[in-house]
Amino acid sequence: MIAEERGTPLWHDDVRLFEVWDTNSGKQLGEFYIDLHPRDNKYSHAAQWGLVQHKIWADGTEQLPIAALVCNFTKPTADKPSLMTHDEAETFFHEFGHCLHTILSEAEIAGFAGTSVERDFVEAPSQMFEEWVWTPETLKLFARHYETNEPMPDELINGMIAAKNLQSGIKTEGQIFLGMVDQAYHTDQDGVVDTTQVAYDVHDMTRMYPHTPGSHFQSSFGHLTGYQAGYYGYLWSLVYAQDMFQRFQELGMLNPEAGAYYRDKILSKGGTQDSLDLVRDYLGREPSMDAFLESLGLEVEGGSATLPGDAVEGNPEQSESGLEWFRLFWISLNSIAWQCCWRFSKSN
Repeated sequence: MIAEERGTPLWHDDVRLFEVWDTNSGKQLGEFYIDLHPRDNKYSHAAQWGLVQHKIWADGTEQLPIAALVCNFTKPTADKPSLMTHDEAETFFHEFGHCLHTILSEAEIAGFAGTSVERDFVEAPSQMFEEWVWTPETLKLFARHYETNEPMPDELINGMIAAKNLQSGIKTEGQIFLGMVDQAYHTDQDGVVDTTQVAYDVHDMTRMYPHTPGSHFQSSFGHLTGYQAGYYGYLWSLVYAQDMFQRFQELGMLNPEAGAYYRDKILSKGGTQDSLDLVRDYLGREPSMDAFLESLGLEVEGGSATLPGDAVEGNPEQSESGLEWFRLFWISLNSIAWQCCWRFSKSN
C-alpha cells in the first residue's frame, strides 16, 4: 500500500512524499519522494536515487530505505493538468522499477541493499517495469482521457504496440555500438588514445552506415562517467528483463501473488546473492534469449537460445572465460540487430 505523507518538510512545493506499507503484515517498508517537474538548477534528466538504504543495525533495529524519484514532466497550468506522453509514462515506470528495488530490499547490510547489484543487472528490474506500459490490460487502468475519463481506445493501443518494433534493429545496433565504444575506451591501451578515431572504427564495425567525419559523439556520451566500462549492462540486463517479464505474464499481470513472488525472489535480495542465481531461481530454469528476440519482432524457432553467461559460474564477465563470452554475446546481438534491420528494409 502507498500513502502520501503530508507532514514532512520538503525542498520544493512540487515535491511529494509517499510511505510504502506491506498490506499483509501492516509493516512500513520505506518512503520515497517524487519530484516530477522541471525548474531552474534542477537535474534535467530522469533518475532514481537511494537516499537511505535498508539495513539492520548491530542492536537489531531496522533502518527503512528512502528513495527519490526525479523526472522532468510538463508542469500543470491553471487550464490544463500535467499530461504525459506514452514515452514519459515508460520513463516513469522505468525509474519506479528502480524505486521498488530500493524500497523492497531486505538486505541486512546497506552496501548490498536495493540497487547495489552487479552493473549488468541493475537495469533489469527497471527495464522490466517498462513493459507494463505496453500491456493493454495495465494501460487501461491509468491511460485515460483527462476530461472524459475514457480509457485509451483499443485501436490506439494496438497501433502503438504494432509500431513498437519499428527500427528495433537499428536501435539495438546503436546500443551495441555504445557498449563497444565504452569497452574500447576502458581497455588498457599503449600510448596516447585518439578517442575520436576509436569511435569511428567501432562505428564502422557495428553500424550499417559509415561514420560522419568531423563528428565527436563521445563528447556528449554522458554514461562514459558513472557507467564506465558498464554501459553494455543496459542491453545485457534487457535480455534478463524480457525473460523475467515473460514469466510474470505467465503468472498473471495483475495477480498479487505474482507480484509477491517477484518481490521475494528478485527485489528483496538486492546484491546479497549473485544476480544470475536470482534469475534462475525466479524463472525456475536457465535464462533464455527467446523473450528478448521476440520483443524485437523476431520469430524464435527450434530450441531455446541461452545467454552466454549460462556457460560459466557466477558473473560471466568476471570469470576466466568471461571476456570471450562477452565478445561472442556482442557478435550474436549484432547479427540479431542486422536481421531486424534487414526485415524492416524488406518490408518497406
